[in-house]
Amino acid sequence: MTEYKTETHAHTSEISPCGRMTAEELITRYSKALYDTIIITDHFSLYPPFMKSNKTWKEKVDHFFTGYELAKVSGKKLGITVLPGLEISFDGAKEDYLVYG
Repeated sequence: MTEYKTETHAHTSEISPCGRMTAEELITRYSKALYDTIIITDHFSLYPPFMKSNKTWKEKVDHFFTGYELAKVSGKKLGITVLPGLEISFDGAKEDYLVYG
């Protein structure tokens, strides 16, 4: 049986205020730890400042995927599969939900 090391909940500092590493740093670190797959689940809510801006919805969505896109480029160089996801919360709710795909 083949085994895979997968991180299912990673934030990039480009997008999530709680992210401590850039997408490139994150992928490099996981590569050294021999991970095969990383799912970038940056915060998609009113938490990041850019979501409160006067930008259009398309601009906000495009910006949201910046961390994922940068991680994907680094992953390709280092042989790690990088997949999109998001962490979402709703107004007035304390829970966060991870969404994959």
